[in-house]
Amino acid sequence: MEKTKEKGKFTGKHMLISILSFFGVIFAMNFTMAYIAFDTFSGLESNNAYHEGRLFNRELAAADRQTQDNWQMNLQYKLSGNDKILVHVESRDKTGAPLTGLDVRIRLRRPTQAHMDQKVVLKSTGVGIYQGVVPLPQKGQWDLILLAYKQKKERYKSVKRIVLK
Repeated sequence: MEKTKEKGKFTGKHMLISILSFFGVIFAMNFTMAYIAFDTFSGLESNNAYHEGRLFNRELAAADRQTQDNWQMNLQYKLSGNDKILVHVESRDKTGAPLTGLDVRIRLRRPTQAHMDQKVVLKSTGVGIYQGVVPLPQKGQWDLILLAYKQKKERYKSVKRIVLK
């Protein structure tokens, strides 16, 4: 008796080829995604971690000074159009008197892409009031860093994570 092959019948060979093809595509995609991830992100949070670690005690001392000063910095921001943020800061000392003569700066930092960071010096528009416009390269998640200097010394620092949609 002769064995005849039926046309279109799903055999064990077909099943083996299907399974191997399926897992081959999964493996290839996983390998490709892992390669892209390792190739584009170095994993470094800082270019000079040792130096920043040594400066940590200075950061703690600055935080203690800031607590003792007890400055009240009311930061407000508003998205204007698709490409800028309007920033308004009202500053008061621990007695409630407006703070004047400050050098107030805003740094908009992208947590994942440092090349998009923006820095702006705010202008005094009244007694204890500082305002400015920060360019917004892209919507999404940002760190809004408020820095206030008096006599060229950093006296206040605040970091706020914001999401702009």
